[in-house]
Amino acid sequence: MTGGRYPKGGSGNKGKSGGQLGHRGSTLEMSATPDIVRDHFPGLDCPGCSKVFSPSEFRVLERRQVVDIPPIEAIVTEHRAYGARCGCGYCHKGTFPFTVKAPVQYGNNLCSLVCYLSTRQFIPMARLTELLEGIAGITMSQGIVANMLDRSARLLDPLYSGIRDAVAASGVVGGDETGLRVNGRKRRRDGNQHSTPGTGRGGTL
Repeated sequence: MTGGRYPKGGSGNKGKSGGQLGHRGSTLEMSATPDIVRDHFPGLDCPGCSKVFSPSEFRVLERRQVVDIPPIEAIVTEHRAYGARCGCGYCHKGTFPFTVKAPVQYGNNLCSLVCYLSTRQFIPMARLTELLEGIAGITMSQGIVANMLDRSARLLDPLYSGIRDAVAASGVVGGDETGLRVNGRKRRRDGNQHSTPGTGRGGTL
């Protein structure tokens, strides 16, 4: 390896490509409860002798299934609060769900997808916003993505604190130091930056 890169022709891993020994494969199997069934009937006239079949004579001879996903598109749900003013002057009005706080906002499912793509799949913000617009027609700025991530992180604070306390209370805790980039650089004048996750019975930080 020269200059921090593997030479052309491979990544340095000389193992056999494809499924490795002991790897459990998966086979695409037919579903017993398909979501959509499309029937394909032949013509009523027999090509062999010109007999005319009755539709009730046909039986299923073969089945084939296609596993696919529907087109991804944003769904807009409008919430309407009804009300009426009483003769006493009081305005009796319905209430919105506590999650609906703005005239127009992004929903929880979309927020969850953004967090997953960013924190688990490590998709950069610019590419993430491009992906959302390309597959779902949703135009979203990188600033909105950052706000979603920040808001979701704050919602997970209690869970994080619980895991931290459980790890701290474990009789044995394992640690593993790994390099961490800061502003795109892995080394500063005062030394390397490191992240040290801790693992105990209660989870991993």
